[in-house]
Parts: sequence; C-alpha cells; structure tokens
Amino acid sequence: MLREKVFRARASLDKEQADANALAALIAGAMRLYECAEDPAMPPRLVRHDPRKGSFRDGGRELHFLDGTPAKRRLAVQADELAAVIAKLSGT
Repeated sequence: MLREKVFRARASLDKEQADANALAALIAGAMRLYECAEDPAMPPRLVRHDPRKGSFRDGGRELHFLDGTPAKRRLAVQADELAAVIAKLSGT
C-alpha cells in the first residue's frame, strides 16, 4: 500500500483520512495534478493553481483553497509520474 511505503507504518483507521489528505498534499507538490470533468469524454485539465496553497479533504479527493478559488474535485495524476514519485519516496 502506498501509505505504508511512504509513512513506513500502517495507519490506524482513525487516522486514515488525515493520512490520505497528507499523502495527497505530498504527492501533489511533486507532480502535475489534473481535474477530470464529469463528462468522461472531456480530457482532464491541468490544475493551474498551486496545490500547496490549498488543503486536501475527503481522503485526498478534493482540493480546497482559502482564497476563494473554486475547489478542485475528481483529481487525477499520470500513472507513470506517480510510480516515479513512489519510487523516489520509498528509496527504490
């Protein structure tokens, strides 16, 4: 599990949401983040706002900004970029 590789320990059920939000913030700071449209025929759009200026909620599924920027939902990353970040974080 990604959480175990990054944090080197299993998260308790009570901390699962907080861990997922923290993990999403860590990953979003290291790679490109996309927002998918409700219509699956539409291509994902690159999130142009700095994710470090927002906070992740709902287990890393939503990015909310305090400056009034609309929240980003249906977030996605490219699988090959994610694999590279996981490898870097886990030291492999």
